[in-house]
Amino acid sequence: MSEVLQKKFQKLIRELGRLIRAEVDEGLPAKKAKAKPRADVSPWTSAFVDARWFADAEGFTSKLRVVLPNRKLHGSLRVTSDMKALLDKVWKVRKEDSAAEWYGLKVTVSPDGAVTTELNTDPNCVVDPTWFHS
Repeated sequence: MSEVLQKKFQKLIRELGRLIRAEVDEGLPAKKAKAKPRADVSPWTSAFVDARWFADAEGFTSKLRVVLPNRKLHGSLRVTSDMKALLDKVWKVRKEDSAAEWYGLKVTVSPDGAVTTELNTDPNCVVDPTWFHS
């Protein structure tokens, strides 16, 4: 990936991470368990958006999941329209890079705002039936 495309990609990922964190901070407290958390302990340990694109067509599917301190996944939050718009832009950057061969992107955010990414190079990852079970 060229330096220009890399910078565009990183900027989009940082913004996506910010949106994920904001959605979790806003949406999780209303959905969390009845027990009150301590002020110094986050009600979540990480959150991620997992997006997968169709290899030979336009479009993608995505999900937002939150990992709770007990390691269970909380799945009732949604990928917002702003997140989807950023994912569209990420895909356009990917298409500009003729050497890019990934079809899935997982962006993980911690409560302190640290963002990591994982790329899925399987062109059939969008139709993986196990993806829908989490």
